[in-house]
Amino acid sequence: MKSRKLNAESEEQKANKRGFTLIELLVVITIIGITMAFAVPSLISQLPNYRLSSARRQILGDLRLCRQKAITEGNNFSVQFNQPAPNHYRIANLATAQITTKRLPVGITITGAAFGDADTVIFRANGSVVRGGYVGLRNTKGLVDSVFVGMAGMVTTR
Repeated sequence: MKSRKLNAESEEQKANKRGFTLIELLVVITIIGITMAFAVPSLISQLPNYRLSSARRQILGDLRLCRQKAITEGNNFSVQFNQPAPNHYRIANLATAQITTKRLPVGITITGAAFGDADTVIFRANGSVVRGGYVGLRNTKGLVDSVFVGMAGMVTTR
């Protein structure tokens, strides 16, 4: 008799633990919806800033990689901005004429690239550059950022 009572109680407990009620699910979905209503506009407004930061890191990384390849391969490398189209740049191994084209994230424009009187930076086989300079970037909100290349070939941001 006692074992039947225990079995009956355990069946009731199992029935109560099978899942969530419809009301519980609706409450959770409502809370998620309210949270998203506040979070999404904030995230969307920050998207241009994230893209600007991403573009800066992309150019910074590619310039540093070009310098490193120039040193390790013993060849001159160039990076030409706004080529073949606006907001693009080309990386070229000047010894082999191998060219790679890169595009910046949507909403980012190159406001200027000045390396002496050219829009091209050339890394020599020893890691230095022919002419130092900068690349300027702007997002759709008007915020700007820059990447600088010194005469010794050091690539930095401010």
